[in-house]
Amino acid sequence: MEYELKKTQLTFAETLRVVKDAVDASFETDENGNDIEFRPEIKEISLQCSFYENYIGLELSEDFDEAFATYMAVDIDDIEGFNRDQWYSIRNAVNDKIEFRKQKMLQKNIRVTSILDEEIIKFVNVLSEVVQKLPQGFDMKSVQPFMDKINSMSKIDEKKIVQAALNNNHSLKNRLFGYKKPKNKAKEEKSEA
Repeated sequence: MEYELKKTQLTFAETLRVVKDAVDASFETDENGNDIEFRPEIKEISLQCSFYENYIGLELSEDFDEAFATYMAVDIDDIEGFNRDQWYSIRNAVNDKIEFRKQKMLQKNIRVTSILDEEIIKFVNVLSEVVQKLPQGFDMKSVQPFMDKINSMSKIDEKKIVQAALNNNHSLKNRLFGYKKPKNKAKEEKSEA
């Protein structure tokens, strides 16, 4: 199919927008804008769309599947008359930026995992302490309603748990045992006198 070019070269601003759009489309983000998943299949679609919209500039159908088929039918290697070096540099910039964001996403996941590992270890230690301090003859069946409630929860939101662990500045031990601090009214009364 023969295409008539709308332009042969993109401006600096257009180039930056094409790179940003292709990179952003290649990642799924959470509600805070953090990358959580790389979607490589979207990169090529985004670049095809950008080429079609910027260099050819034809109006497309409102029907997504029809527009998608049109975008993907463009064989950029068969089109003559545009600045190929610029297009290849755009593709390289997209690949470099994607690689950078993938590494950043992986490093963040490693940090979150290690923070969670530390919190789990703290929790296990505190739980062990709590179990050791239970009075002899403690009937474990008395906590069964609590355990049933936990088990009946339909879906635990792992993202909220992770975010809570990251946002929390207090140690797990202080949170669990903080209410057990002895209140010595006699000492308080002496210090006031």
